Amino acid sequence: MAEDGGRELRGEDLMHPLKVSLEELYNGTSKKLSLSQNVICFKCKGKAKEAETSRTTEAEALIQQVKQEVEKTNAAETETTEVEAMIIQLKQELEAAKAAETKIAEAKTFVKKLKELEFVRGICIYSNSSTVSSVRELN
Repeated sequence: MAEDGGRELRGEDLMHPLKVSLEELYNGTSKKLSLSQNVICFKCKGKAKEAETSRTTEAEALIQQVKQEVEKTNAAETETTEVEAMIIQLKQELEAAKAAETKIAEAKTFVKKLKELEFVRGICIYSNSSTVSSVRELN
């Protein structure tokens, strides 16, 4: 079958000299003819030498590809170690930032509490709503 799915294409007409007499042509006869025919391999499409080269080239390309993958993996492992170190550093910075935010929040709360204090003649009166909770003298 042809590759396009249609009928097999015919090759060139074959010509071979054969000795026959006029009588054999008129009456008809059978003769045996020995022919050799080159059959095209369906795997290599008749390009065996190129196919061998192609296989070698494919093998070399595969080896090169594997080498590149190994190199990429080694580089990725190095990058992974560097990335892990960066992640650890960023986590530490994040924890420090959270601690700083906590301190800022505590300071804001402290300032808010200071605003609630009233100072009268050297005495600090802590005011909670309208009632006095505690009284202490300032030095």
